[in-house]
Amino acid sequence: MKKIACLLALCLLLPLCLLFTACGEQEYGASGLVPPDGMYDATAYGSRFAFFLPSGWSVDHSTGVSQGSLSAYTTANIAAAAFASEDTLAEYWAKSKAEIAARFKDFVLDEEGGAFIMDENAALRYKYRGTYYNDSAIRQNMYMTKKDGYIYVLTFTATEDEY
Repeated sequence: MKKIACLLALCLLLPLCLLFTACGEQEYGASGLVPPDGMYDATAYGSRFAFFLPSGWSVDHSTGVSQGSLSAYTTANIAAAAFASEDTLAEYWAKSKAEIAARFKDFVLDEEGGAFIMDENAALRYKYRGTYYNDSAIRQNMYMTKKDGYIYVLTFTATEDEY
């Protein structure tokens, strides 16, 4: 009976130990992978993907979307997100297109559904541009793939000048 009680106590204490060690995790760097040369691991803890940024770029995970930017003085940024979805990539785009277009005064779609491979999975690319509410001429490239019931979206944004 004492052995069972000790085993039960250990089983109850293990989650607490894991919780306290997880609290020591950094805000980013959670992928456990070695970044390519000139990059650093900016992965948010608990992400379903690895997110590497060039050295010198800053990362922000506060919105639930991993966002990297060159500096506070530029609009160039990269955002990465993953979410569960039963939609195909084309269905996801069809549902998102109007919302994206509404952000621009004059939405122009330059490429719709360019096919390529991302991490050994079929992927689609969308390139669009337009003028934001603040009169900035913006270009965005959206890359997305689907794996294991999740859609992974990577978006690059920059002004016309920085693109």
